[in-house]
Amino acid sequence: MALATYSWSAPCFYYFHEDRFLLFKSSDESRHIREIHNDQRVSGAVYIETKDISRIQGLQFQGICRTASQNEEILYHTGFPVAREIKGVVYCIEITLAHLTDNTQGFGTKIIWKNI
Repeated sequence: MALATYSWSAPCFYYFHEDRFLLFKSSDESRHIREIHNDQRVSGAVYIETKDISRIQGLQFQGICRTASQNEEILYHTGFPVAREIKGVVYCIEITLAHLTDNTQGFGTKIIWKNI
């Protein structure tokens, strides 16, 4: 996942939950987290790299970022057990808008979720 604040972007390992939120871990001292503390609105992109145009799949999203709950932290560390050993804080992005491009469903297939 590439996460963007109003002036910065950062690659992050993420965990996606079916209730439409993303979890990631980062240092409170990183630039993107310092900016999130000032403005919780974020955007980002998740995509599968491919050279085959018929296999392109990618998600662009907007959301609100906050510190994860204890249960969300457990979910993240279950998905990435090695992350327990890495210093940092787990954050949750509640997705508010998402655009999915999925060429595996037909060239140019787009699905849009609003106000989710």
